[in-house]
Amino acid sequence: MNRNSKGFSLVEMAVVLIIFGLVLTSASSILTLFVNKGGAERSRKMIESNKNALFSIAASDGYLQNTQVVDDVDNAITIEPNDTLAYPNDAYGVDFHLIYAPELAFDPGTVRLEYSPVCGASSTSLRLRICGNAACDAGNTDIDDVAFVLISGSVNKNVQTDTEVITTVNTVRVFPQGTAAIDNYATTIDRAENYDDIVDWVTLPELRVKAGCEPDRLRLLDTAMPVIQDGVQYVFSIYAEGGVPYRQSTGNPDIREYTFTLVNDDGLGARGIQFVVKQEGAIPLFLINDGDSEQGEYLTVSGNATGIGTDPYLVRIQVDDNGGNTITRTLYIKPQS
Repeated sequence: MNRNSKGFSLVEMAVVLIIFGLVLTSASSILTLFVNKGGAERSRKMIESNKNALFSIAASDGYLQNTQVVDDVDNAITIEPNDTLAYPNDAYGVDFHLIYAPELAFDPGTVRLEYSPVCGASSTSLRLRICGNAACDAGNTDIDDVAFVLISGSVNKNVQTDTEVITTVNTVRVFPQGTAAIDNYATTIDRAENYDDIVDWVTLPELRVKAGCEPDRLRLLDTAMPVIQDGVQYVFSIYAEGGVPYRQSTGNPDIREYTFTLVNDDGLGARGIQFVVKQEGAIPLFLINDGDSEQGEYLTVSGNATGIGTDPYLVRIQVDDNGGNTITRTLYIKPQS
């Protein structure tokens, strides 16, 4: 009697299982690819949000750091933790690595000077180098005056980017994607592997714009010098403002100070006029020779002049601040006619 047997033979079953396994493996790989790509995109969006958070801090506080200042009823300064980043972790659960220029950091000692390092600084010591090849020794692009850098460890969950001192400059190197055996940041995972970090950065000029900085350039308040006359007491004080002031090392640390340099006195020193840098609670600091410089609150030009003559004097002074800003002015001092 003939019977029709239905079903799969062992060979057919094996073929079906192999095909099913291949499909499952392929689907898993595709899913992993989409998950990883989606994580990278989410991390990039988080970086944008973190940049905006740092822009807000720069606008409100004038500096970049994860601390905030609280003035209590006793007028005392206290430091409290402050969440700097909107997203402390990237899409893979790894901490974002934030690097910022030290010139833009918060200094508790200068809090009462009421100035903004972000708006006052003319440059930073942080550089970002986009490497042109795996060895980072050819075709590089350097970006100077970087304000901050934000880094995600990306798919491998390993932050591989950090600062390095290269020819005395703090430099953040960004390698081409896929560069083998890179790990310049051992805090997350101390493992050299293919480079896949997501890196974004902001320069100081961009940060100043985003922070809405008003012009806060270093300047002299008044250089309209009065006339000078033989045998008559002459006195005039010159104050600087703006930029990034020093704080007073003696006396009152809440007072702004600048460095004053006598570039050329045009012969007035030999005629009894003194150039003196004043500090509150400290002895006067005399600028006697051309090139002499002292740090203080303001510069006084004073004395009983003799042998002035009739020709005007062109005195050159230079003022520097703690942010790398420099101005030079010529003081026009006319004898009394």
